[in-house]
Amino acid sequence: MTWGAWRCWFRTHEYVYQEVGLDPKQPEASAKMLELLADEFDGNRLGLNRCRHCGRTDGRGVVFPDGSDGTITGDEYVERRYRQGVEQVARMAEEQHGGEVRINVPSLSDEPIPLRDALKIVTELNIAASREERERDTRPAMQPTPPVSPPAVVQCWSCKAPLPVTEENRGTNVKCSGCRVKQRLPA
Repeated sequence: MTWGAWRCWFRTHEYVYQEVGLDPKQPEASAKMLELLADEFDGNRLGLNRCRHCGRTDGRGVVFPDGSDGTITGDEYVERRYRQGVEQVARMAEEQHGGEVRINVPSLSDEPIPLRDALKIVTELNIAASREERERDTRPAMQPTPPVSPPAVVQCWSCKAPLPVTEENRGTNVKCSGCRVKQRLPA
């Protein structure tokens, strides 16, 4: 064990962004995949947050640099882009109208409110709903498993002859009809 790894057990980890490298078994395919992801995320390269002392990764998974010496996950990046897109729509509507656009949204207020405020509220509600849906999808389903019924026929362990399992002989010792070896049937 190195001194740096020992230090991390007693102090907090110092995570730093580390770019993901190429797969040595398939360098061309992994290079193309990394380029595709970089194009999709505005040229940002895919990486992980690793502790500079012990090499452990934080639990966030794949991250991207956010431009301010920090990192964001793919979901956070998509949320940020969604907010920017809605902000751009509001700005374009105000430019075309020549000033602030006000709309009447009865569920939010009795009086007309600025379009920019209404879009921000709707955006945050959509993002919160998608986060809740993602969390619900990642949680394991707590559904009871149906009882498994034992097979109606099992094989003899010696001669592989079929042995019928009925309600009367379930969980009892029987003799095989082929080789006469005694064995227990499943319950």
